[in-house]
Amino acid sequence: MYTQASQRIQEPKSLVRRLFDFLVPKLISGHGKRAMFITSLYFELSPVKGGGLRDPDRDKDILRLHDGALERLNAVMDVAKSATALRFPAVFRSLVWRDCNVRDIVSTEDFQKGIVTENVTSIAEKLVDAMPPVLRYETRPKMVGEVVKLLRNGPGLARAA
Repeated sequence: MYTQASQRIQEPKSLVRRLFDFLVPKLISGHGKRAMFITSLYFELSPVKGGGLRDPDRDKDILRLHDGALERLNAVMDVAKSATALRFPAVFRSLVWRDCNVRDIVSTEDFQKGIVTENVTSIAEKLVDAMPPVLRYETRPKMVGEVVKLLRNGPGLARAA
């Protein structure tokens, strides 16, 4: 099966991904989906490197080093009551975005500079369209607006990451 975004052959979903797709709509509220979407997207776009689910020990070290980034993300996006709650979605970012290379839509370098062009809304729409459907929450315009905010605040969020 070909994907529209990258025109590459898509591999069958792994058991872990199928469980994720099955459990998220049943167990995670709209607020939790928002936290998972925004945090995982931030970590996927940021220069923070890590192994995701494949290397949990390395991710623990990375998240410890980047608690400041989680604090800044939470301060700007008001995602959770505590930035430590964002660690879980950050670790799962590789699973969330496994089927989509968000860097085909926006590069890490552009995210770090901040996207202030008139096409920021178009870029945000592409990211929302590429997200896993199980993480959809509220309305599409609300989600696009939040991604626009994330993209415009990229430089402040990415510093010291």
